[in-house]
Amino acid sequence: MQYLVVDDEKLVRGAIVSELKKAVPEDSEIFDAENYIKALDIIRENDIYVAFLDINLPVVNGIELSKQIVEISPETNIVFATANSQYSVEAWETEASTFLLKPITKAAIEKAMEKLRKPRNHGAEKIKAQCFGNFECFYHNKPIAFSRSQSKEFLAYLIDRKGAEVGADEIRAVLWEEEEDSEAKKSYIRTLASDIRKSLREIGMEDALIHRKGNYSVNRECFECDYYDYIEGKLPGDSFTGEYMSRYSWAENTLATLI
Repeated sequence: MQYLVVDDEKLVRGAIVSELKKAVPEDSEIFDAENYIKALDIIRENDIYVAFLDINLPVVNGIELSKQIVEISPETNIVFATANSQYSVEAWETEASTFLLKPITKAAIEKAMEKLRKPRNHGAEKIKAQCFGNFECFYHNKPIAFSRSQSKEFLAYLIDRKGAEVGADEIRAVLWEEEEDSEAKKSYIRTLASDIRKSLREIGMEDALIHRKGNYSVNRECFECDYYDYIEGKLPGDSFTGEYMSRYSWAENTLATLI
């Protein structure tokens, strides 16, 4: 893993680097830069996982620098470091994962790592989605827990869609079928998505759920799935015994195609 600390004050920059070393694995590589020019050079030449940016940088401030970093390296996470607890509206509207208040400690950095927008899963293990029979998801052979049954059904439907983007209106129609739509249900969809993300975050797989412009989908690269393997011919014909996501009525359409 590679990290970048950008701060124009040498002592502050050194202190952040020192705390960062305590918070990340020993084999991590940490770069530091005193200005935007050096920072962008480092971004172009390395695969930076997290960039810790001072907001009040000279010439090009941290907010503008964050936008340039994301253009060059979309997978880099941004964490702002600031001495001011009152953040500007512009700062909130960036892709920053979180804000750290100076002086920055190891504990604060560790908490920031839990809030990254673009966490990376470097292990070979994927989420195992069981679609034949009753739907279940496993990670390291343990079931993934969801605090709401409809969160699990939400994820099941996205897996059924095989990575295609699904709008919130479609999700509501699936979860509540013929029931009247309402503002409360629209809000609840966001609650369910947040619940799914929380469950995935706990196993380091938050990027398995994709939310873009009001649409939801799953990142198929994060899943091993009997349904996917079967339709791609990777499983023998007798692997499917006539049951598919048995608890969900909407799954009957896919079941019909499998039969």
